[in-house]
Amino acid sequence: MSTLFHSSSTSRRFIRHRVDLPCDLITQHDDEPQLTWATDLSWRGAWVEMDQPLRPGDEVVLSFRPTLWSRDREITVFAEVSRACMGRRASDGRAGMGLRFLDLAAHEAIALQSWLAPRPARLPRPRPGAHRRAVERGIGKCLHSIGTFAGAVAWGWAHG
Repeated sequence: MSTLFHSSSTSRRFIRHRVDLPCDLITQHDDEPQLTWATDLSWRGAWVEMDQPLRPGDEVVLSFRPTLWSRDREITVFAEVSRACMGRRASDGRAGMGLRFLDLAAHEAIALQSWLAPRPARLPRPRPGAHRRAVERGIGKCLHSIGTFAGAVAWGWAHG
């Protein structure tokens, strides 16, 4: 069974891009930077692979240098864990956590968007059960419409 944590106040609204980017991560619990890998990135946040992800709401400091940038163009940003996955099922992929950037400067956001633009977009996967709920809502609307139509026809036959 997979353990998946979400922060109820966040939802994915921005295009993410596939990357393979080394990052240094400093947590509230450990001042020593840990080497982690971001596997997707947007100007609003990142997915970072970790064997022991933190819990939603925890704050971290993330530093990374997009490839081909000069040495002095490292981005260091405060971030909040918005989602964590323990990766216990094969379908989960690797364990990790979604980070929401809290203080990315405007010039850094613009530069990061420019760097990400030519990289392939990663479309968000639907949440488990989302398709089923959408189909059920659609069938419910269809049945409601049929019921309304059938009622109108029956009323017309009775009164016509």
